[in-house]
Amino acid sequence: MLVVHPGSAGLDGIAYPPAPERQRRSEQVTVTAMDAPASLLVRSEYSGAGAETLRANSAMATQAEMKKSLGDAMARRYPEAQLVGDVVLRDDRERNVMVLESQFTVPRMFSESATAWTVDYNAVNMADLLQVPGAGQRSAPLTVPGYPYAVDYEMTLRLPESFAMREDSESRTVADPAFNGTRKITLGKRGLKLELQLNLLADRIEAARTVEFSRKLQAWDMQRAGTLRVFKADMQGTPVAPPNEEARQRAALVKLDQAVQDAERSGREPGRALCERARVRAHLGQAQDAIKDATRAVKLQDQADGLLACRAEVYLLTGRVAEAKADFTRVIARGQGEPATWFGRGLANLYLNQPTQALADFREAGRATDEGERLSATVMQASLGTAPAAPGSVEDGENAWLPVALDMFAGRATPEHMLSIVARGRAPAPMHA
Repeated sequence: MLVVHPGSAGLDGIAYPPAPERQRRSEQVTVTAMDAPASLLVRSEYSGAGAETLRANSAMATQAEMKKSLGDAMARRYPEAQLVGDVVLRDDRERNVMVLESQFTVPRMFSESATAWTVDYNAVNMADLLQVPGAGQRSAPLTVPGYPYAVDYEMTLRLPESFAMREDSESRTVADPAFNGTRKITLGKRGLKLELQLNLLADRIEAARTVEFSRKLQAWDMQRAGTLRVFKADMQGTPVAPPNEEARQRAALVKLDQAVQDAERSGREPGRALCERARVRAHLGQAQDAIKDATRAVKLQDQADGLLACRAEVYLLTGRVAEAKADFTRVIARGQGEPATWFGRGLANLYLNQPTQALADFREAGRATDEGERLSATVMQASLGTAPAAPGSVEDGENAWLPVALDMFAGRATPEHMLSIVARGRAPAPMHA
C-alpha cells in the first residue's frame, strides 16, 4: 500500500524520526560472598516499535511461558541459573516504553583462580543487530535493516564489603561511518560497571566499503562479549595463594578448550576463543599448537584485524619474529595500527636488530592516550638511547615501575631500585579477556 498526501504532485519522502529508537538492557549482579550464589536482576527497556512488539507478544503469552523463555535463555549463559518470582512488565503507553524485569539466582557465577575471580559478560541485545556480510567483495550496497537504532548494555557488579579496589576507568571506541560502538569500564571501591553503547549511523554500506565495515564490525564484536576480572588482592582479609603461573595457564587452557567446542557446536565463529587459546599455549611453550590455533582463527575471519594482531603476538611469543613483524605490518597497512600494534612491531624490529625501525615504531606507540601504554613506549625509546622524558605520575599498581625505569635510564635511579618496585607491584587488572 502506498500513501500519498492529498494535493501532492508526486511521491513524498518520509523522514527518519529525530531520535532513534533505543533499547536498553542492564544486568545488576549482587554478591554477598564470592563463594555464595549471586543475585542477578535483568532489566530490558524497549521504546517505539520495540515496545509495540513486546506489548503484542506479552499479551499473547502466559506468565509460565515468559518464565520458561527467559529461564532457558539465561541457562545458556549460566547453566545453574534459577528464575526467582514472576516476570515483571511495566507499560508506559504515554511514552510508548515497555520494561521487562526478571530476577535470577546464579550459583558459581564467578570462576576462581589463585589470584582472581572472573565472570563472563555478553551483550545479547547487540548480538544480531549487525551482521558480517558473507562475501567480502560486493557490487551492491549492504542494507542495515535496523537503522535508525541505538542499543545500550550495562553490567554492574556489587561486591562484598570487604573489597577495597582502586578507582579507575577505561574506554574504547570502534568507529565506522555506519556505526559507533563504545565500551567503558569503571572500577569503584566495591564494584565494577561495564557500559556498552552501539549506535547505527547509516541505513546502508556502500559496496566499496564492505571489507572495511566487516573489519570494524569484527573488532566491535570482540568488545561486545568478554570477561570481567576482580582480584583477591583487593579483598581485605583474603589470603592470596602464591601465583603458580603454569597452573593458572593450564586451568585457563581447559576452559578455552570448552569455549572453542561450544562455539563450534552452536555455529558461532570460534576465532576469539582460538586466539585466546593460542596465547595460553604460547605461554605454556606449546608453540606448534599455538601457531596452529592463531592461523586457523585468521583463516576463519581473515578480515578481522584483531585476530591478525593476535597471531602476530603469538609469533612473537614463540620466537618467529619475522612472521610477527609481517603480521603487525599487515594490520598497520590496513589502517588499524593501535598503540599495542606499533609496540609489538617495535619489539619485533628490536629482536631483528633493526633499532632505527624499532625506535620509529615505539615513537608511534608513544602517542597512546593510555598512561601505561605511553610510558611503556617511552621506556623502550629510552632503552634505545633517546633522551627519556620526565616520569609521569603513576599511582601504585601494575605501571608503578615505569617512571622508575625512565629514571634509571636517565641515571636518576639504580636498577636495583626499579626491580624492588616491580617486586612490590601486583598483577594488573585487565578489564576483559
